[in-house]
Amino acid sequence: RYRQEFALVTPIQAAVDADVSTAELGEFLGGMYAGIGVGEELERDVAALNSGRERARELIAGAGVGVASALEKQAFHIIREALADLPVTLLTNVKGGDYCYDLVIPEAKVAVEIDSYTYHAPGGSGSRRGNFIKDTWKRDDLTHLEWVLRTYTGDCVEQAPHLIAEDLRAVVLS
Repeated sequence: RYRQEFALVTPIQAAVDADVSTAELGEFLGGMYAGIGVGEELERDVAALNSGRERARELIAGAGVGVASALEKQAFHIIREALADLPVTLLTNVKGGDYCYDLVIPEAKVAVEIDSYTYHAPGGSGSRRGNFIKDTWKRDDLTHLEWVLRTYTGDCVEQAPHLIAEDLRAVVLS
């Protein structure tokens, strides 16, 4: 890509070419590819790589790209660490059935929702009646697809990450 006379590179190309730690590159990619729907952009950027696709996939797997909030990012890292020795993939903001789920482990047919008090609890400043209804339909939708849905609150993520790790690991292994 070019803008005026300058050659531009995609964030994934910059990460593949960079000589910095994997942790730093993960943070960089997580910031550059954030939010719902970023997967298509990332896939286009990976497809455009002339070399380094394997390295790109390694970086993406550990980066938490596509998370929609800081809380989801924190949960991604907790869960990724808990499942690191298992042959599973942790994806972010994936559509399943009629809804989008925060985190998905497709091999185990497990979806994870991270619900903050602000947007999901009655009385939360960003909560609406529609949120409650949508959350209920989301749970039912996955049940019909024979998937497991685990929901963790923001307080769980911040105060009891070890319990999330234990719970999700047990669900994936069952």
